[in-house]
This record gives sequence, C-alpha cells and structure tokens, in this order.
Amino acid sequence: MTFELVDDVALADVACEIEAASVEQVFVDAAEAFLAIQLENPNDVGRLVHRAIKLKADERDLLLYTFLQELIYLKDTEQLLFHVKALAFSEVGEEFQIQAALEGESIDATRHRQTVDAKATSFFRLKLLEKSGKFCATFVLDI
Repeated sequence: MTFELVDDVALADVACEIEAASVEQVFVDAAEAFLAIQLENPNDVGRLVHRAIKLKADERDLLLYTFLQELIYLKDTEQLLFHVKALAFSEVGEEFQIQAALEGESIDATRHRQTVDAKATSFFRLKLLEKSGKFCATFVLDI
C-alpha cells in the first residue's frame, strides 16, 4: 500500500497522492486511504459484508472520482465501510470500467473511531496518470 496524505493543499479538505505499479492498485490504495482519512484504525473494519460494484467513466481520473463517490454513498446511505477484496480495470471502447468485490461492515461507533467524515470527492487536483511505468493519482476529499 503506497499513499501519502498531503496536509498543505486545502483547509477543509484532505488530499491524497498514490503511486502504484498498476491502475488496479491505485483503486485499492484509494479505498484504504479513504478509510485511513476517516478512522483512527482502518484495520478495525471487518470483512463481514460483501458487495460487488461495476462503475464506468469516460476518463481514468473520472472513474477514480466515481469510485470514491460510491464509497461515500455507501457510507452515508447504508452506513457501510469497505475494503477492496478484488478489482479489475478495463478499457472498453472509449470507456474505462472497474468491477470490484468489496468487503466491509456496518459502522460501529464503539469500534470505528471516526476522526473526520468525508462528505464528497473534489475535482480539485484530481488526476490518475501513467508515468514512467507507474500509475500516479491525486484526489481530494471534502471533510
């Protein structure tokens, strides 16, 4: 897992930079960063609930945005937090897609010590690029 939280980007936001060997790993690391931003210990989130998602977008960075928004939606509407068990990335025509198997559990305030609450993903500094054989991503969450 390779991600770095960046403190000096915005005051009411949290920025994250990811460097990974594959585009799939970017999404896995983004999900772990999403948990790490919000919880004192992301490893406290069990793997009791299973969910499959399929998302698509016209650009890679927009797919990352959509993925993070889906995690926020699941947290806010169903009170669920997730790790990524498996993820497949594909390019179909002019569309980018992911299929992901998520594992997680319902939020339990006695075990999941929340430090902040991510409200939305921002387009500010959003990127997902391939550079020198690695994939680099940046995203910002509104907290």
